[in-house]
Amino acid sequence: MCWARPTVCAMTSWTSASADRVGWRWAREQLQARGLALILDYVPNHIAADHPWVTDRPECLLAGSEDDLLLHPEAFMRIAGGVYAKGRDPYFEPWQDVLQLNAFAPALRRAAAETLATIGGQCDGVRCDMAMLMTDEVFARTRGKRAGSAPDTEYWPPLIARCKETHPDFVFIAEVYWDMERRLQQQGFDLCYDKRLYDRPVHDSPELVRDHLWPPPTTRSTLSGSSRTTTSLVRRSRSDSRTGAPPRW
Repeated sequence: MCWARPTVCAMTSWTSASADRVGWRWAREQLQARGLALILDYVPNHIAADHPWVTDRPECLLAGSEDDLLLHPEAFMRIAGGVYAKGRDPYFEPWQDVLQLNAFAPALRRAAAETLATIGGQCDGVRCDMAMLMTDEVFARTRGKRAGSAPDTEYWPPLIARCKETHPDFVFIAEVYWDMERRLQQQGFDLCYDKRLYDRPVHDSPELVRDHLWPPPTTRSTLSGSSRTTTSLVRRSRSDSRTGAPPRW
C-alpha cells in the first residue's frame, strides 16, 4: 500500500493536455506492477481557507453571522465576503486555518459525492480523516443548534455507494475513534482504525494484545455480530474518556 497525503488542498483538476495526468497514471501503473495500491488521504470535515469551494460553493460551508464573529473570533472567520465557522471536533478548540463543511447540507453531499467519484478513477482507495465527524450524531453534537435538523439519510452510505457503482473495488478506510468502528462499517466502510489495539501495547499485557488480535471463541462470536460481512482493521476500540456539552458556538 502506498499512502499519499495531500492534506486539505483542492483536488487536482486534470486538463486534457495535462502532463501531470500522464505522470500520475504512469506512477500508479508502476505501483500496480509492484503489487502496491495507491491510497489517498481524504479530509471530509473541513477545507483550507483558500479552497475553491469558498467562492464557488459557499453553500457547502457552515455559515456564521457578524455577531458570531464578534463574540467568538476564535471560532469564525471572515473570508470571501462571508462569515464561516472554523473546522473543529467535539473535544478541541477550533482549528484556525480551516473552514467547517456542513455535513447536513445537501449541496455538500452532492459535491462530496462528485469528488469521491472523481478520486475513484485516480487511485485504489481513500483513508477518510476523522470519518466519524460526519455522522449525524457527532456532527449534531459538535455543532449544536447551528447544525439544524439532520437529513433522512446518514452522510456516508450514499457517497460510498455512488463511488462503488463505477469503482466496485475501491477501498474506503475510516480513521475513527470513540467506539464507532462498527457503525461506520455498517455505513459502508471496508476498513477502520483500531484505537484499542494501538493503546494495548502501551497500557496492557502481551496476553491482552494476543486476545485482542485473536479473542476467545465466546468473545469472537459476540464481536462478529455485524449484519455486514467485511474485512476490518478493527474489532473493538477504546472509548475516548473525554466528554463535553455542545460548544457555545
